[in-house]
Amino acid sequence: HAAHREVVKFALVVLGTTDSDAHVERLKKIALHGEFTGVALFALMNGTHNGNVAVFEVAKRVSKWGKLEALNFLEPTNEEIRQWFLTDGLKNTIRTSHAPLLCAVKGKLDIELHEASISQEIFEGASMLVDAFAVNEELTNNYEYAGQVFMRFMKHAEVHGHTLEHFQTFSNIHAYMSVEEEVWQERYLVNWRPHEREAVMQSMERLSSNPKWLALANQTLEEEPTNELAQHVLAFYKEKIFV
Repeated sequence: HAAHREVVKFALVVLGTTDSDAHVERLKKIALHGEFTGVALFALMNGTHNGNVAVFEVAKRVSKWGKLEALNFLEPTNEEIRQWFLTDGLKNTIRTSHAPLLCAVKGKLDIELHEASISQEIFEGASMLVDAFAVNEELTNNYEYAGQVFMRFMKHAEVHGHTLEHFQTFSNIHAYMSVEEEVWQERYLVNWRPHEREAVMQSMERLSSNPKWLALANQTLEEEPTNELAQHVLAFYKEKIFV
């Protein structure tokens, strides 16, 4: 709340136009404060020789808008960072922002999901990203690989999906898929193909026909009668949304 914080921001921008290697540690500390994250990361990326490494260290420690700033600056220069975008990039940030798009693009989600098999950790991260796309039509419209990613995610979900949180993601995908044909004709012009749509719906049918979801929901409600995720599963089957 200091009166001179704008002066500090300006100083950090100026610092970023010089050789700032001697100030890396101080800049990383300043970047942890949400008020200065963006300008401090600018100074690190533009004024130091290993700026991306420093930005990655900051990205793992900040949250919300500060983390969004870090996602903007950070580049997937190695495999560790690329996978971090998929597994941890969206955690503790603003899902309604363009963070999911940054994580999917920089983490190469489309390529990762085209692997024959993926780790549970990657699936969990992919689930968060796909869920964010499913509930944000505008965001999804800006992701050129949406159809491919939804299709491949649902295939992996048949192997890795087993929690009520996963079912919540499936139901959000179902809602995204269940729109009028006019909308689909527009999607086909942008980032979907008819065979991708059909494959997603087929995977959804197979998943929903598995009795494990109702069993899991009932078991959860026995232990926790007010569990909203479990109630959501029962409501889905009662209304026969997947039929």
